[in-house]
Amino acid sequence: MVVAFANLKGGVGKSFLALHFSEWLRRAGRPVILAELDTQQSLAQLHEVSGSVSVPLTNYVTEPEGGGWCIVDTPPYISTGVYETLRNNTDGIIIPCRAALPDILAAIEVRKALGAAATKAALVLNAVRHAPAHIAEMSAALQTVGLPIFETIIYDRTAYTRGLSTPGLVWNTGDLKAISELESLFSEIVEFLSIKHG
Repeated sequence: MVVAFANLKGGVGKSFLALHFSEWLRRAGRPVILAELDTQQSLAQLHEVSGSVSVPLTNYVTEPEGGGWCIVDTPPYISTGVYETLRNNTDGIIIPCRAALPDILAAIEVRKALGAAATKAALVLNAVRHAPAHIAEMSAALQTVGLPIFETIIYDRTAYTRGLSTPGLVWNTGDLKAISELESLFSEIVEFLSIKHG
């Protein structure tokens, strides 16, 4: 199963979510690798800093032996070649968005560029501040993208920042809300993919 985290905008949490999703899969006993397509090497840097993450890192998209998972981190300003990879070589595309209009506009452009492959894409609100009225407004704006939206919202928590420099990532921060949010989102992603691929 190949899953890419993509958006045209930087700073939306693609690398963060890709790293944590791969670690969650590894902890569940699933074979997993990380594919770094971002020339900024954000994922490689996070992988290095986090200490105890034992997920292999590569710079190309491939499925591990035995039907495992390949989690792909994409660059901002996605090139034609990366779009081809997303359209032809992935089983799912997760588009993280912060609760801000530029992120939503970028997500709309990603959906358009994916064309028919947009049927395997879904959105997640990431790094959101606790402001219910703003969240409701941005959730409504996300509806205009025309893609499914995961129920789980990833809030802006100190544990996420701390977790990047903690061996074991967020799971070793002790922040049960942060852990619960990520695990809920990742369960939703797996369910979304299982529905898409029977």
